Amino acid sequence: MGAGYTLRLQVTGGCQLRCGYCRPDLRRADPAAGSPAELARLVAILAEAGVGRVRITGGEPLLRPEVVEIVDRLARIGGLEEVTLTTNGQRLAALAAPLRQAGLSRVNVHLDSLVPERYRRICGGRLEPALEGLRAALAQGLSPKVNVVVLRGENEGEVPAFCAMAGELGVQVRFIELMDTGVAPAYAARRGLPAREIRARLEALGARCMGRRGSAPAVEYRLGEAKLGLVASETEPFCDRCDRLRLGADGTLRTCLYAGTGVALGALARRGAGDAALLEVARAAIAAKRSLHPGAVAAGPGPAFSMAAIGG
Repeated sequence: MGAGYTLRLQVTGGCQLRCGYCRPDLRRADPAAGSPAELARLVAILAEAGVGRVRITGGEPLLRPEVVEIVDRLARIGGLEEVTLTTNGQRLAALAAPLRQAGLSRVNVHLDSLVPERYRRICGGRLEPALEGLRAALAQGLSPKVNVVVLRGENEGEVPAFCAMAGELGVQVRFIELMDTGVAPAYAARRGLPAREIRARLEALGARCMGRRGSAPAVEYRLGEAKLGLVASETEPFCDRCDRLRLGADGTLRTCLYAGTGVALGALARRGAGDAALLEVARAAIAAKRSLHPGAVAAGPGPAFSMAAIGG
């Protein structure tokens, strides 16, 4: 696993955008979030259990008022190689500098269109703040990557424009296959574009496949100076090399995205469990990590879930 497991730490379930594939049901309650001190304590225990990298997620993590404090606390944990963050970029322009100062290593910016009206239609928000956030991340040396969910009949024609952006800005653009998590099946059926079609578009532009690095989710491509990636979680799952764990905002540890339940580390901590007991529980959960992807043999259909509800 190289530097060990990668932990996706959810710090909030809230988000100011309303992407049709992620948060179609506004009645869903956002998970109750642990305090910065509690989350940092659990991450420190998980670092001792084998976690080497932490990615802060949401919902939209920059809506969490204490997000800079959380980054600062995590950056001080021994054994962690890096602390990164995934964001929609809407608040990144104002926060890029304090996040960098607090110890953030890198940032991923989710950006589904470069056309303002299309961005609004897909995401329910304004494009310009996201672009401002991306520029701020570049200025602060946060080595941003751009994540694009490719949607049939919406932004599939923007693949060349995103490739051009990658070369012009020196950022990696990763094209992501829409995942059907069960909360918006009609949307997924209508808008889902399989990786083979995205790959064909890249190859038609002359992109060269460079393969996959270790446990990374993206297969990398080069097109001139542009660095690109393709993430095919739905039709070409890479469960055999998965090194991801997820800690929900409420302290629930999941060892697979598709697991219907997890281990309530946060609840155990709040009931007074000591670090040694929590470490034992965490190690047992990680040791039992298995693939539950619906496409895996004998896995069967998984429960419906929102990516925003469990940290994506």
